[in-house]
Amino acid sequence: MRELNIRKIFFAGLILALLAHLSWAIMTTDPKLQPGILLIDFILIGLFAVSIRNIRYGFLASLLLLPFFFLLENISVISRVYQSQGDSFSLYTIDPRVIGFSLAYFFTLLMIFKNEKHFFQAPLSRVLPPVILYFCLSALWAVEGANTWVQISFYLLLSSLFFLAYFSTKSLESFYRLIFFLIGLSVPALLLSYYQLFSGLFYEYSDTDIKRISGPFDSPNLLGSFILFTSALAFILLLITKSNKLLLRYRHWLMFYLLTALPVLGMTFSRSAWLGALIFLGLFSLRKKSLFAGVLLGFSLLISLMLMFEPTRTRIDGFAERRMFDSMYARTNIWYLSHRKFMEKPWFGYGAGSFSTVINDAKESANGTDNPHNDFVFFSVEGGLLGVLGYILIIGSFYFYLIKYHRQFKNYDDTTLSLLSWGLISLFITFTVISLVESYYEGNFFHLFTWTTLGGWFGVAENASCQQKNS
Repeated sequence: MRELNIRKIFFAGLILALLAHLSWAIMTTDPKLQPGILLIDFILIGLFAVSIRNIRYGFLASLLLLPFFFLLENISVISRVYQSQGDSFSLYTIDPRVIGFSLAYFFTLLMIFKNEKHFFQAPLSRVLPPVILYFCLSALWAVEGANTWVQISFYLLLSSLFFLAYFSTKSLESFYRLIFFLIGLSVPALLLSYYQLFSGLFYEYSDTDIKRISGPFDSPNLLGSFILFTSALAFILLLITKSNKLLLRYRHWLMFYLLTALPVLGMTFSRSAWLGALIFLGLFSLRKKSLFAGVLLGFSLLISLMLMFEPTRTRIDGFAERRMFDSMYARTNIWYLSHRKFMEKPWFGYGAGSFSTVINDAKESANGTDNPHNDFVFFSVEGGLLGVLGYILIIGSFYFYLIKYHRQFKNYDDTTLSLLSWGLISLFITFTVISLVESYYEGNFFHLFTWTTLGGWFGVAENASCQQKNS
């Protein structure tokens, strides 16, 4: 009761502070000039009011709000363009993603401290903390990194969600509910994508004349990989629906989700996401041989159709384009420049959040892409050799546990665990390949989904392994 009262007093104090700030902002400035700040105040007040009643609902609400903060960031990008053209209008004084990440991290810590005391029993509990701490400390020597605080809050949330998912997911039933929740988090992105499609409201990109859907993100490639991930999870669950009453109950919902998500995946015109879909289905069908012939035939027909239509044929031909926007030529140029800058600071790099600044300085221009398009390149520039080693250590640890549990499940009578395990391995391999041509660790919430899924799966797998040993 004492802890409960302290929590209520704490959140009530935050609400009063926000109300004071909201009143001051309304009285001292024109509300029309600061709609973003006022809107964020209202959202936080409502969130903290919910948390007084139930901390778990506050935590879930903080995650549901993450896509909204990304949408605000996209709007703020537009406002900065207007500002650079001489208009004094400005929506924000802080990157909204920092607020979203920090808020979710705060609630995640509260949930971990409330429910779990045996922290060092979790997989990666001795690997993640020092590596994440290094990435966060690297912000101290960042070179004019505009995304420094975005990076710090992102890394902290990334690791904390992994551990929370591990500690709170111990049964297949809870894991299925976790996946349904993650899939549900993608619904706002799908709705906005369809709004863009039917309203004709597309973001303009300098890399192509094709109208591409980007949803709440500033990159169609990010939306494509995001939808690929959630669609792959839905596909895996759909194939094991006979093994669980909960999955049987929501089987039609999963089918409907796939039918609505796949057109969005196509309309992103993301070649990396298309390639990822091919890799995932190819690998997954190796475990379920009845799928292999269907996958092979389906992709043969799909590639034939893509070559028949001008937009998709243009995207495929774009691999050979020689310009500094969105082609393999652009990627190889970025990698060359990144290597050159890496050799100047090989040990500790330029600090978290500094990649864009460093590459634009190397190009001596802000024209063209400043996306690393490779996770190894990203961590080599921002974290140096230590950053790359830390990244390899984390990815290697993920593979170690995925393979370890899969080898155990192959000997079990329960084929559901084995099929789930292989599906997640296929999905992780898919995004390892994608990470060679894309990079989503620069303050995006896509990897919050991947790490949460892995944390939940490790919790289920460890619990199943212990039960098998005890029996």
